[in-house]
Amino acid sequence: MKQILSIEELRQRIANNKTRMAMDEVLSCFYSNNLRSAVVMLYSTVVSDLYYKVLDLRDLYTDGGAIQILEEIEKRKKTDPKSSAWEMVMPEMCMKQNKIIRTEDYAHYESLQNERNLCAH
Repeated sequence: MKQILSIEELRQRIANNKTRMAMDEVLSCFYSNNLRSAVVMLYSTVVSDLYYKVLDLRDLYTDGGAIQILEEIEKRKKTDPKSSAWEMVMPEMCMKQNKIIRTEDYAHYESLQNERNLCAH
């Protein structure tokens, strides 16, 4: 039988300290019943964590795909600094070009982004 882990056990498994701290904020919002804030914060945490993972691939392994993703993100940020379009491009590139995330992970990402948009507006 597969063991179901608690949220705290899963939180402790987060390798990146910045992501773990951000997840603490998400859980704080959630436990305080600030659910819309928790969703918005969770989305930011997921985006940041994926970005940190791509940076690690570039810095630790000189991964060509990661370099390409980061160049595209920087190009989009310079072209339109106020746009968040890069937040959609990054996971899509991670899925299609580099297979960093699976198709189902990308679908969850899109769903979370839609929920975030509903909660933030």
